[in-house]
Amino acid sequence: SVLTGVLRLPVLPMQMGTTPIVLPIALTVLAGGGMLKVNESQVWVSLSSLFLTLSGAAFAGTLLIGLVAVENTKTTKTEELAAMPNDEEVEKYDKDQEEHQEITQQVSKWEDQGLFWQSVLVLAVVFMYCATYLFFLSGKDCFEAIEVTTDYRLPPINNDISNFIKTPTGYLGLTLEGTALLLFFLFRYQIGQRVVHEKVRRENKRRAARQGGDLTMADVTGVSGGMRTELATTIVRMDGIATT
Repeated sequence: SVLTGVLRLPVLPMQMGTTPIVLPIALTVLAGGGMLKVNESQVWVSLSSLFLTLSGAAFAGTLLIGLVAVENTKTTKTEELAAMPNDEEVEKYDKDQEEHQEITQQVSKWEDQGLFWQSVLVLAVVFMYCATYLFFLSGKDCFEAIEVTTDYRLPPINNDISNFIKTPTGYLGLTLEGTALLLFFLFRYQIGQRVVHEKVRRENKRRAARQGGDLTMADVTGVSGGMRTELATTIVRMDGIATT
């Protein structure tokens, strides 16, 4: 429905086209309801399994039908699709994303990270491995055993979700995992900063080439360290070319 509005398509045909999804959704709801009642009767165990199987088959079937319809349209309306102009904003976005991915791969090379960030990444991996190992081998010592039907007002929860975590093993594992995620975040953040600086450097070089050396030191504001020196060298070089 949202995509229909964005693309300004007729509402009624779009609603009719998405109507078949009602079938797998209904079967999924029935399967979930059956799972909630499996403790009441053996009949619900069988019905739950049946509805779950049918819902899986329905989702797979609708996916297959959709893929066939898309492929059929591509085959029978090739010329019509090829004649449609590409969206300029989408093309620009795709190019920007390609450049972003290329720069990210370039600045993420292990040998270019330096000892500090290499250590941060190694520690993050070690902490995450330890947390996963602890949860896998000592899961019962980390968390209380609960199910979908567990009443949160009764033991072991007792209206307090923190009771789900056992002390000290559970908190130790969560601390290790949280520390690992924080280190990963810091590593990705510095990668992001390097990507931004590299984009600025490339854009300034492109601007200098377009303007024939009219790039000034004001254009490198916000870029620090060796990056600024490199940009300044580029400006001087382009000025010399323009003068010649």
